[in-house]
Amino acid sequence: DINQENINQIIHDYKAYLNNKNLKAITINQHLIILKTFINEYTQLSYDKDLKLIKMTRKKPHYLTTQQIQTALNYTEDKTDELIIKLLTSTGLRIHEALNITKNELENTDETGNAIITIIGKNTKTRLIVIPGKLTRQLKRYSQDHKKYIFESDRKESKPLTSRSIQRRFQKLATRIDKKENTTLYSENLKPHNLRHSFAIQALKNNEINYVKEFLGHENIQTT
Repeated sequence: DINQENINQIIHDYKAYLNNKNLKAITINQHLIILKTFINEYTQLSYDKDLKLIKMTRKKPHYLTTQQIQTALNYTEDKTDELIIKLLTSTGLRIHEALNITKNELENTDETGNAIITIIGKNTKTRLIVIPGKLTRQLKRYSQDHKKYIFESDRKESKPLTSRSIQRRFQKLATRIDKKENTTLYSENLKPHNLRHSFAIQALKNNEINYVKEFLGHENIQTT
């Protein structure tokens, strides 16, 4: 029933339908862009009007301060939790990037013992990150009995832990801290990607934004 005469109304109605489903603006916009692309490139129809997307509001990033991170470390009872927190807040790595670092990569160190790791990030973009010498030594000791990865799964031999498993670990830790400290702060903020935010905010206090962009592996400085 869709034709050139009603295509504009169809897209208008579809936009209203998505709005009524209370979807996020970014999700609605993705649907609209995909639909316009499909119509123009894969059908005999054409949609020539400017596609009015939903205005998106950027939320301030959630993060933990240096003091709050130290509080979280004080409550850790598991070496895996402790070292994941230290690694993410020291390097700004994405959680899947951190989990895919192998034991062998820790052997590439500079004269002061810092590990120099090549990370393949989004869109196969590579960047170098530095793991401080003290943390490098801790990671080596922790993973000495592992076959390949620093953070290795107990269930699947020679496979890294999954991002989901780390999220579950952090949820348990955050719940315990909140109960002890009588707060909800850690349940809201102790998440792998928020530790990346914590690194970024600390890095921006001491570096130009262009440097931080490279640390984080962002394509666009607007994201930084």
